[in-house]
Amino acid sequence: MIDFLRLQWSGLFQRFLQEEARREDYKISANLRATAEMLAKIVEHVTTERDETVKTLLVHNHPVFFQLADAAQIPIRVQFLDKDELERLMTAFGFSEDLTFDDDFVYTKIASNEKREVTILGEIFDKESRLKAVEPGDWEKTFVNVTVEAIPDDDDIPF
Repeated sequence: MIDFLRLQWSGLFQRFLQEEARREDYKISANLRATAEMLAKIVEHVTTERDETVKTLLVHNHPVFFQLADAAQIPIRVQFLDKDELERLMTAFGFSEDLTFDDDFVYTKIASNEKREVTILGEIFDKESRLKAVEPGDWEKTFVNVTVEAIPDDDDIPF
């Protein structure tokens, strides 16, 4: 009887020790699961924030700014974020908009015996009229075009 009880008690004690070891594994597993979920949320947040930061940097260093400043002969850094700001910028530098084009933007300025016409393709803006983020390698110089015509000088009177 004593041997039988010893075997029973030893079996129960062994099972208790195994369950205690498993309980510790369960705690570790639950902690790891919670940590993994928290890391997934952090990664998702950081990725979203990083994407927005990269997009903002791309827009603020957009290739159209340099090309437009050169085409319109604007001597300062040019920056605009939407179609309305583009309109105000060009108007401030003496350009008038040709409203006959639906998708593209054509601005004209007559000064110093020349007519300068700057065309900006409308596809650089999104549906909400905001400037699209473009990486410099994806930018095509055909998005901004300039034509310059000489205006004859009326002061050339032969007498």
